[in-house]
Amino acid sequence: MLRDTTRRALTLLALLSACGGEDPARTAQREPAQRVGRVVARVDGQPIGASEVEARMRDMGGGAEAALESLIDERLLLDEVRRRGIVESAEDARAAERVMVRAMLRDFEAALTPASIPMGEVRADFEEHREKLQVPEQRASWHILVEDAAASGRERAATILEEVREAEEPRAVFRRYAARQAEAETGLKAEELPPLPRNAGLEKAYEDALFAAKTMGPIKNLIETSYGWHVVAVTEIIPAQTRTLEDVEDEIRRRLSQKKRFEKVASTVRALEAQGLVQYDDEGVDRLLSMAGLPSRGE
Repeated sequence: MLRDTTRRALTLLALLSACGGEDPARTAQREPAQRVGRVVARVDGQPIGASEVEARMRDMGGGAEAALESLIDERLLLDEVRRRGIVESAEDARAAERVMVRAMLRDFEAALTPASIPMGEVRADFEEHREKLQVPEQRASWHILVEDAAASGRERAATILEEVREAEEPRAVFRRYAARQAEAETGLKAEELPPLPRNAGLEKAYEDALFAAKTMGPIKNLIETSYGWHVVAVTEIIPAQTRTLEDVEDEIRRRLSQKKRFEKVASTVRALEAQGLVQYDDEGVDRLLSMAGLPSRGE
């Protein structure tokens, strides 16, 4: 419990962003004695109470453990803001605590912009993820499905395939069956599929036939899947694209700078925790977890 600091940093960043419009005056009105209730943890001697955790749970829409973690992280970062001399009095701190923490996070962001990522790191990341950065071949299709795996279903599908193959405009046959489907003809389905790569959720037999086709147009054989018999036509072939470093440099820089900002927040929280500023009230924490329907830390 309460150990994954990187995950906690992500949660805190998301929460601070969501609460960006909170009125500092409202924050100032929340005196510690009014909002603490039963103490479940202390940060540098300052209590965090069950009522605060419950309020944070409502803000986050999450569980008790994540709410307590985010409160601890926020207090730790607030202490760091005070240490840096951004504010002097406790009253000023209470009035603007989230504003100040966000300001420190903005400092991290300003120092770790996409442009700040060394080209060597960008190039190394590109080489490491080269395959994932490529765009695979995609194919679009339409199909007419006879939802009957029996011999009679195959015969019906074969008749439709013959219509398609003999038609001057195969799509006209598809449109006709699509209209019949709209008229609620049972056991028949006609639909168009957008461009899809391999492993996009199509049944293997359908996918194999779709990507084995040499040209666009109707596939000459029926395709059997768990749904029944398909008459299929390839309508678009989008070749695979090899993306260069130049193509994806901006994308890589954005991702690496975001990762570094998360790591900076996480390392700051870890360093502050290492100073022994956080103390848990084991009984209070376990009671809080019990109220939330979660097992206690010892279970």
